[in-house]
Amino acid sequence: MLKAIAMGTSLLAFSTLGLASEISNTFTDADMLQQGNSYELNLAASGLTSASVIELNLVISGQGALSSGQQPACTQWQGLQCMGGYENTSQSEVLHEVNIAVTCDDQPLYEDRKSYSEYTNEILTSADSTLAFDVSLVKLTPVTCQLVKLNVSTLSGEPMAKIQGSITLKNNTSKPSASYYEVIQ
Repeated sequence: MLKAIAMGTSLLAFSTLGLASEISNTFTDADMLQQGNSYELNLAASGLTSASVIELNLVISGQGALSSGQQPACTQWQGLQCMGGYENTSQSEVLHEVNIAVTCDDQPLYEDRKSYSEYTNEILTSADSTLAFDVSLVKLTPVTCQLVKLNVSTLSGEPMAKIQGSITLKNNTSKPSASYYEVIQ
């Protein structure tokens, strides 16, 4: 009987240790602290030991920086030389650029930047933009953290954003094939 209790206690201790080595969180912009054009999510990760897999899924919807105006354009080209007159034509450009960073106790784990850009000869009335990050990483040197931070910064465009996502740090992969994971230092 004493042997069974000791084995049960050992299994409980081992399974508790296994659970402590993973953090997982689903969140929106409402869960994040906003300061200007930056959103930050802080995850208490005490007990996170030897996590070597990082999975991050983010969808960021917002407004890009919209500029419109009239630009002179050549009406007739011959090779690289303008042979005709110039007319003013409408031109619009939308640029939405976002930077993300994941840190473990203020040490960088991952950083990436994406942008949406559109340039046209028409007047654009909407600067709506959606950027998505689907990141699956295997870190060669596992990490132990007390605090994991995710920072989402709008580099161009409106500072307000709708953010939906999930972040997981753990010891094992969950996708069916190793080809889904990028290996990082």
